[in-house]
Amino acid sequence: MIHESQPWREALKKDAQVLNRWASRTRASERRAFIIERKIFLTAYAIRKLIESEKLSSSTENEGIHCIAFRALPGAKQLMERQKFEESYDFENKTHETLTLIKLTHLIIHSSILVECVDERMRMSGFLVTTKQKISSLFQIPLNEYMRAIELVADDDPSTSQWAFDPETQETLKWRGHGVPPRKILDKFSAIREKYSTPGDE
Repeated sequence: MIHESQPWREALKKDAQVLNRWASRTRASERRAFIIERKIFLTAYAIRKLIESEKLSSSTENEGIHCIAFRALPGAKQLMERQKFEESYDFENKTHETLTLIKLTHLIIHSSILVECVDERMRMSGFLVTTKQKISSLFQIPLNEYMRAIELVADDDPSTSQWAFDPETQETLKWRGHGVPPRKILDKFSAIREKYSTPGDE
């Protein structure tokens, strides 16, 4: 559990700067690959901990990360066991998908594949990632999308929160952010409170 989020957000900003600096280099090396991989892991872990500790706004948690997905070919599991992921996926056909922040960080932290994508100048343009549990799809995450997610999280510091518990569904509705919740969220809070209010409560 994170009690004070400021140091984590500051560390995220520093890690993002290092990641961006090494990603822009035009010469591939083992050191570059190590630093990039390490910073991707560290930033993903920090983001997930901030989410789990409820230190981010609801809108940030629900922010979609745009990516490309490639589907596994028949026999992909056996090929992956022999570390031949290049032959495991249909790179000729792709689909555009959106991942939540928590799903993306889960993919990175538990990844069985995490490989750089590079442009014509050998600069990192993104990365490929999947897990053994999600072997049916290989996700290509653009670097600019991942950097946008890091920046969004690092700059986020919600100033207020609201919650309501529904005894019927045993679910707790939570919202964190700035100012007043969106109308849709307010309506949900009102519906829960009205469901269990009595005339004496008014």
